[in-house]
Amino acid sequence: MESNLTPETDVLAARRRFSRLGIAAAAMYLITIGGQLLFGWLARTYAPHLIETDWFFWTLTQAPMYLLAFPVFCLIVLPMPKSTPEENRLDAGRWFIILMISTTVLYVGGQVGSAVMSRINQALGRDVANVASEVLQNSNLLMSLFAAVIIAPVLEELIFRKIIIDRTRVYGEKTAMLLSALIFALFHGNLYQFFYALGLGLVFGYVYLKTGRVRYTIFLHMAINLVNGVIAAWILKNIDLVKLQELSEKMSLPATEEQINEFLAEITPALPYLFALLAYVLLLMGSAIAGFALLIINRKQINFRQPEIPLPRDRAISTIFLNFGMIAMVAVCTAVFVIGLFM
Repeated sequence: MESNLTPETDVLAARRRFSRLGIAAAAMYLITIGGQLLFGWLARTYAPHLIETDWFFWTLTQAPMYLLAFPVFCLIVLPMPKSTPEENRLDAGRWFIILMISTTVLYVGGQVGSAVMSRINQALGRDVANVASEVLQNSNLLMSLFAAVIIAPVLEELIFRKIIIDRTRVYGEKTAMLLSALIFALFHGNLYQFFYALGLGLVFGYVYLKTGRVRYTIFLHMAINLVNGVIAAWILKNIDLVKLQELSEKMSLPATEEQINEFLAEITPALPYLFALLAYVLLLMGSAIAGFALLIINRKQINFRQPEIPLPRDRAISTIFLNFGMIAMVAVCTAVFVIGLFM
C-alpha cells in the first residue's frame, strides 16, 4: 500500500502508474515486433536455410519477446510499488474445477472469435489466416511442446498475472484482473484468439488474486495450451482434410466394389486420427458443458476485496486508460490487429 498518497493526489498518482505500465507494455510489443522483423530479415539475407528448420519460427517469435522485450518491460515496471495477494492453497479438486471452467471460456471465446472473423472475412472477400493454428499444425511436436506448453505459459503468467496484477491490485482486484486480462488478450495480436484469451485472462487473474501463487495459473495455462493447442494441432496435422473431402464427394456417387475397396484403402491410414479427433471434440464439448455447470454452481463464491486505494467511480476508466502510456499501448496493439487483417 502506498501510504504517501493522499486523496487529492490518488488519481494523478494512479494515472501515472497506469501510464507507466502502458509504456512498458507498448515498448515490449514494439521491441518484440522489431526484433522479429530484424531477425527474420537477417535469416532471409544471410542464412535462408534456417527458415526451413523446425525450430526457426518458434525462435523467431519467442526469442525477441523473452530475451529482448521482457527485460525492458521488467526494467520499467519492477521498480513500481506492488501489492501482492495473500497466499492460499488451491487443492487438486478446485484446480480441476477451474480447468473445466477454463475449457468453457476457451470454447465460447473461440466460437465468438471465429464468428467475428467469419464476418470480417466476408467483408474482405477473402480468408484471413489463423496464424497461430497454422503454426502449431506445421510445427515439430517436440518444439511445440517446449515453446507452447512450457516456455510461453511460464513467462506469460509471470508477465500478465504476477507482475501486472501485483502493481495494479492496490486500486482494486477487479481493476487488476480486468486490466491484466485485456493486455493479455491484446498481446495475442488477432481476433481469432482475442476473445478466449480475454476470458482465460479473467479466470487466471482471479485464481492468482485468490491464491497469490502464480504456479497454479501456470499449470492451468500449460494444460489449456497442451490440449487446445498442441494435441488438437497434432491430430489435424495427420488428417488430410482436402483428401477426405474429395473421398466424401466420390462416395456420395454410385460406386463399384473396386471403387469402394480403393476408398477403404485410402481412408484406413487416417482412421486412428479421425477417431482421435472425434474423441477430442467429445471431450472438449463435455468439458465445456461441465465447466458451464460448475461455473453456475460456484458463481456465488466469486468475491473481490475492497481496493486499498479506491478510484473515484466517475473517473476510474479515464484514470486507467486516458493517459499517454495506455493510449500508446492500445494504439500499437490495434495497429497490429488491423495490419494482420490485410497481410
